[in-house]
Amino acid sequence: MGRNAILALLSANLICLCLHVFDKHRARTGGRRVSEGRLLRWSVVGPVGALLGVWLLRHKTRKTRYLVRLAGALVLSAAMHIWLLLNR
Repeated sequence: MGRNAILALLSANLICLCLHVFDKHRARTGGRRVSEGRLLRWSVVGPVGALLGVWLLRHKTRKTRYLVRLAGALVLSAAMHIWLLLNR
C-alpha cells in the first residue's frame, strides 16, 4: 500500500473521530448536531475513527438504530477495502 493511500486512510479516520467528538460536544452543550447520515458516510471511509468515537466517547451507544446502521457501514467498509486490496 502506498504512502498516499495510508495518509488518506489515516486522515479519513481522524476526520471521522473528530466528527464524533464534535457531535458529542454539541449533544452536551446544545447546538446544531452532525447528522447521523454524515457520521455513517464517514464511517465507511474511516471505520476505526467511528469505532473509537463510539467506544471511547460512549457516543450514540443508546441508539440501537444507529448502531445497527454503523455495523452495516463497517461491513461495507471492510468489503470496499478488501476489494481495493485485491484489485490494485
